[in-house]
Amino acid sequence: MRECLLIVLLIFSGTAIFGQESVALTSNAWQKKNVAVGLIWYSRNFDSLNALQEFVNVLEMDQKRLQLKVVYDEKELKTVRHRAFAVNGIAAVNGNFFNPAEGGSVCFFKFNNKVVDTSRTDLGERLFLDELDDGAICFGQKGIEILACPAAGWKQLTSYPTILSAGPMLLKDGKEMPLVKHSFNDKRYSRTGIGITKEGYVLIVTVDGHLPGSAGMRMDEFQTLLRSLGCIDALNLDGGGSTLMWIKGQANKGIVSRYFEKNLLKLPTGTERQTANALVITLFEN
Repeated sequence: MRECLLIVLLIFSGTAIFGQESVALTSNAWQKKNVAVGLIWYSRNFDSLNALQEFVNVLEMDQKRLQLKVVYDEKELKTVRHRAFAVNGIAAVNGNFFNPAEGGSVCFFKFNNKVVDTSRTDLGERLFLDELDDGAICFGQKGIEILACPAAGWKQLTSYPTILSAGPMLLKDGKEMPLVKHSFNDKRYSRTGIGITKEGYVLIVTVDGHLPGSAGMRMDEFQTLLRSLGCIDALNLDGGGSTLMWIKGQANKGIVSRYFEKNLLKLPTGTERQTANALVITLFEN
């Protein structure tokens, strides 16, 4: 495992320490499985992260061996599993924020140089915050990058054929980005995020919430978690009841996260939420 993954929370002076447990992926406390060449799955039940129990899944993807795709429908909502099946995926997680009534992303989304959705301006603060659109996964010649929104907006980034925005932006160039005070950030929820390490590996992380054995995280806790795992750039994706990680061939229909949907507490799957898009890891196409 790369040296950057040796980073532990104890080095962050002035920030909360996640109990007595190191979160480094080099710790033997993680369950580790090689899913495919270039893809490692880590999972762990933490007894004390900020004095709470947490269940965390991490996918570590080598961009040189595998590819990450955005799989979507402009209006129709489908489960993460269905989107993964459609492209013969190896693993997948939920994507960005979406309109549950009308379908489609409520954040900026460009796919193969076609703008599919623009940032919504017709939704009130209760449904959409500016910070949920301030970062993006950008697919370009250098591979996957996580970028902050330019002052002139996402359309300015013409060199990236595919852009999927979300937020808040958590890390940029190794520095923690400021978080606004809001219930979305301040309460503990299930979280999904994506990060890039110094060496260019992609880390996709889920934390379950509101479940026995997993309390969920505040946004600042999730930010610190991604940094402690070795990410230098990181972005929050849709969370709460949307958080779901799927891995081909695993038990429980491949759902490895302990899904939470409103008041349903059916472990380990529950009822899968349908979303507008998903991030799916696949083999490179011939």
